[in-house]
Amino acid sequence: MSTDTHIPYRPEDKGPSIRSLWIGVFVAAAVLYAATCQRGISWQDSGMFQWRVAVGDYTGELGLALAHPLYIAMGRAIARMPGPDSFWVNYLSGLGMAVALACMAAMLCRMTGKRWIGAASAGMLAVTHIAWTLSSYAMIYPWTVAGLIIEIWLLVSLIHRPDGRKLAALALVNGLGFAIHNLALLPLPVYAVVVLWLLAKRRLTARWLAISAATWIAGASIYLGQIIHLAAQPDYNIVSAVRSALVGEYGAQVANIFGLSKYWKANAALGSLSFVSFLLPLAVVGWVSMGRRLGRPAAAAVGAITFIHAFFVVRYPVPDQFTFLLPTVALVALAAGLGADTLTRSSPRWRRVAVVACVLSIIIPPVTYASLPAVARAAGIEQVRERELPYRDEMRYWIQPWKHNETSAARFAREAIDQAAETGGVIWAQTTPTWALKAEMQRRGGVENVEAQNYGRPLPSYLPPETELHDDPEAVARSRRRFHDVLDGRELYVLSPDKAPDGVAEDADFERPENAVLYRVVWREEPPDMIRNQAD
Repeated sequence: MSTDTHIPYRPEDKGPSIRSLWIGVFVAAAVLYAATCQRGISWQDSGMFQWRVAVGDYTGELGLALAHPLYIAMGRAIARMPGPDSFWVNYLSGLGMAVALACMAAMLCRMTGKRWIGAASAGMLAVTHIAWTLSSYAMIYPWTVAGLIIEIWLLVSLIHRPDGRKLAALALVNGLGFAIHNLALLPLPVYAVVVLWLLAKRRLTARWLAISAATWIAGASIYLGQIIHLAAQPDYNIVSAVRSALVGEYGAQVANIFGLSKYWKANAALGSLSFVSFLLPLAVVGWVSMGRRLGRPAAAAVGAITFIHAFFVVRYPVPDQFTFLLPTVALVALAAGLGADTLTRSSPRWRRVAVVACVLSIIIPPVTYASLPAVARAAGIEQVRERELPYRDEMRYWIQPWKHNETSAARFAREAIDQAAETGGVIWAQTTPTWALKAEMQRRGGVENVEAQNYGRPLPSYLPPETELHDDPEAVARSRRRFHDVLDGRELYVLSPDKAPDGVAEDADFERPENAVLYRVVWREEPPDMIRNQAD
C-alpha cells in the first residue's frame, strides 16, 4: 500500500460546500436520538440533572466542579418546550451530540475534500456505544464533545492560516465549554503551546491574546461569577473557591496518576463496546498518516489532545469512568476519517476496503447491542450489582444504548412514593435511586409527607460519623437520639435491609408488603427506651 506524500488539507475557501452536509448530518442524528432517547425519569446523574433543571439548582451539592451552570441554563430553556415529562431535558443531550457529529462531518469534509468521508465518520461515531448512550438521557458530555470538535476545527484552521479572529472564536467556545464541564480545560496546554509558537513565528500579534482572553472570560462568565460569589462567602476565600471549581469533592480522583479504579473491569467492558467496529484500525491508519494529511504541527496538536483525554479517563478512578471516554472516542473517529481517506487515495482496492469498513462500522454496533444481552445470558453471564434496582434489567440497561423503552426508574419512583405516602416518612435510598425519587416528587409538584434521603439530609447518621466512636455507648446514644429527633416518629423506608443506615439492623426488623418496592423499618423498641438501653 502506498500513500500520498502531499498535504490535501483544504483551506476554508476551497473544496466542496459543507452547508448541506452539516444540515443533513445534524438532522439525521437529531432524528435518531429523538427516536431513542428516554421519555421519563432516569436513574443516577441523569435523574439528578432532571431534578436540578426542574428546580433551577445551578450549583449542586458536590462543589462547583459539578455545578455545570450553562448546561442547567440550557436545560431550563429547552424544558419549556411542550412534550412528555423529561423528554426535552433528556433530548438536550441528543441535540448536543447532533451538533458534534455535524461539525465532525463538516471538518473532515474540509480536511479531505470528500463529503462521504465526513458523513461516514459521523455515522461511525454516532452509533458508538458511548455516544449513543450519553445521547439517550440527560447528560453533559455530548455538549462537551461538541465544543471540543469545534475547537479542534478552529485550531487546525488557525495553524494552517493564522488569524486572530479564529483564536478569539476558539477561546469563546472553550470558555463556554468550561461553563458546562471542566473537561474543557484539558486541551488548554496544547492551545497555549500553539499560540506561543505562532507568536514566535510572528503569525499572530499580542493584541489578539488580550481579545481572546476577553472572549474566553465572556464565554465562561456564568461559571466565573459562581466562583467569585463562593469566594465572597464567610467560610471561603479565592483559593478554596478555585479548588472547589476545579476538583470539587473529587480532588484525590482528579490528582490520581497510577491507581486503578476498583470498577475498572466493568468500565473497561463498557468502554470496549464503543470499538466493536473498524473504527480503531482506521484510526491507526489515520494517526500514521496524520502528519502528511494535516501537516506536522496540526497533527502534533491533535495527537497531544487525544493523548491528554485518553490518559485522563484511563487513570480517573470513579464508578462511571467509562462516561468520560466520549471525547477520546470522538478524536479516534476523527483519526478514522483521515485513515479512511488515506486508504481511498492508495488504490481502487484499498478504496473498496475503506468503504466496506465504514459501512460495516455503522451496521455492526447496533446489531451487537441488540443481540449481546441474549447471547451473554445464553452463555451464563449475568451482571451482578452491589445493590439491585427494582425493575431494571442490568444487562440490557448497560449494553443497549437506546433508552426510549427504559421505564424502570419512573416505575420504581412512582411505586415507592405511593407506598411511602400512605403513612408518610423518609425513604433512605441514597444516590442512584434517590434522584429518581426527587425528580418524580418534583414532577408531581411535591409530595407533602414524603422525603428522600440524600447527602446526609434530612436524617443524620444513625451511628457516630467517627468509626472509633462506635464502641462508645454514650456517643452511640447521642447519635441515635439525633437520628430519632429528626425522624420525629415518622416511618423509615429502605430499598433493602443491607442498605439501611449503618447500625439500624441491630435495633430493627424489616418488612415489605407483597408487591411493594420498599421495606419498612420496624423498631424493636420505642426510640427513647432504645437510646436509654444503649446508654446503660
